[in-house]
Amino acid sequence: MPGGAWIAIAFFFLLSAAALTSAVSLLEVPVAIAGRLGVSRASAAVAIALCAFLAGVPSALGSGPWREVSLAGRQILEAVDFLAADLLLPVVGILVTLFAGWVLPRDEALRHCGLPRPLAHAWHAALRYLAPAAMLVTLITLAFD
Repeated sequence: MPGGAWIAIAFFFLLSAAALTSAVSLLEVPVAIAGRLGVSRASAAVAIALCAFLAGVPSALGSGPWREVSLAGRQILEAVDFLAADLLLPVVGILVTLFAGWVLPRDEALRHCGLPRPLAHAWHAALRYLAPAAMLVTLITLAFD
């Protein structure tokens, strides 16, 4: 294809720019929290970005030079995947359902769910009792798999 190499270069350059700008938006919450603690936004952004970069280095090297390194009998990428998908996601899911079911005022939760009144009450009951229990079963199942 004539000019295919240039199209590929432009595509991957734009893809990299999109990834970078999306990653910058992920820094906003921790930077805002650091700002409330009196740290300047610039210093907080650099420190948090550096921490994120350093946290990602083992994953980046896990399929290369550190391929033989293992954590709890798993390669680095497998260990990170297990931690994120099998432990953190269910734990965060449980915490979100507990917050939405027990901390968030009931009227506000029902207003935001967008369901008719009788169905909204059933949804809220499921959010309080069924969802955390199901996620706890999921967490236990995944943790001991």
